[in-house]
Amino acid sequence: MTRAPYLIVGNGIAGITAAQEIRHADAEGRIVIVSDEGVPYYYRASLSEWMAGETTDAMLPGRTTAFYETMRLEQIADRVTRIDAAARQVTLESGAPIVYQKLLLATGARANTFAIEGLDEIHVYRTLEDVRAIKELVGCCGRALILGGGILGLELAGALHKVGIEQTAVVHRRDHVGVPLLDEPAAEWLQSRMRADGIDLFLSDTVERVAGRTAQLKS
Repeated sequence: MTRAPYLIVGNGIAGITAAQEIRHADAEGRIVIVSDEGVPYYYRASLSEWMAGETTDAMLPGRTTAFYETMRLEQIADRVTRIDAAARQVTLESGAPIVYQKLLLATGARANTFAIEGLDEIHVYRTLEDVRAIKELVGCCGRALILGGGILGLELAGALHKVGIEQTAVVHRRDHVGVPLLDEPAAEWLQSRMRADGIDLFLSDTVERVAGRTAQLKS
């Protein structure tokens, strides 16, 4: 059984920053980081540049393996499925338990998905693994439809435009893109720039069903 004075779930910017500060405050305490990706922290905001070929593999990591070794940060590639706060213990997807003294949940967000009639395979844009899968697919398709006009959806649309996808469309439930970071005037400016680049926008709408490579919108 693993025992850790400090257990951090999540290896994004929040998790790795917390680990650094804990190490500065406690030079000896064992710090364990659980992350389902199992790789050193990388710049998630640079994934669109990586897809477009503007950033290399070597430029993505925000921390190196050597950094984790120097700071004595232990990584476990797994996912927490249960927390017993009274017993101060978590259970991993693999079944292994970890007993902790202090626990930090820094998991960030997860891409929202929902069932769409006729659509068997759903690709999300969130992690490096997601982007690698999308990059492999775009070479075979001249058109791309993105469901969701939040910040990541916009990042993906920009990356697909840069790699030469002939036609890209974004379907978004809200009446303007970029919520909550963009207010309506800023969103309108961005939308005009996107349309000028040939990106189609379908606002206040969503996909109800898919037949082959045709999506039927709610409208």
